Amino acid sequence: MIAWEIILGGIAPAITFSLLQKCSFRQQPFIVKLVLGTTLVLLAAGTLGLLLFEWNGIFKHLPWYDKIANAFFQSATLRTAGFNSVDYGGLGVPAFIIMVMLMFIGGSPGGTAGGIKTTVAAVLGLTFHAALRRSDEVVVAKRRISQPVIIQAVAILLAALMTFFAVLMMLVITQSISVRRLVFETVSALCTVG
Repeated sequence: MIAWEIILGGIAPAITFSLLQKCSFRQQPFIVKLVLGTTLVLLAAGTLGLLLFEWNGIFKHLPWYDKIANAFFQSATLRTAGFNSVDYGGLGVPAFIIMVMLMFIGGSPGGTAGGIKTTVAAVLGLTFHAALRRSDEVVVAKRRISQPVIIQAVAILLAALMTFFAVLMMLVITQSISVRRLVFETVSALCTVG
């Protein structure tokens, strides 16, 4: 139940109200579809990634259904709330990277989550996909994403990365803490994960 509350808070009240007003997914505005699609992809990818890399790691002593529940909960909470049901110190490197990426992306605009936002991640992912196809336009669901929106998404990503690396460098120079822990703390603070 807590995971679903975290997800609803992370997708923004406006998205939730739009879902309540229009029951059909087809009637939803494009932004609602983009936010929900990206949220579902992040939840699924995070859950599967954590299960894949931690099945015999931090989830080792749990029954299979608790492994799935914990992986889903972590995938939801890492993007906004910062709760944990497992010891993050025991995470392997691949799961740690997944965790940092989820924290860095965060939630959706207007929601309670920080990060670069799901919409920025979606625009960047769609732009990358268009580049692989050698397409001059970024099109999704018969809608073209304009050049200024793409430029804003790239600018947000670069600003977040530059800030992250500057803060991380300052902490590495001034603190005698492991780099892994400093990466976690930096992303957690900059992306406002609890």
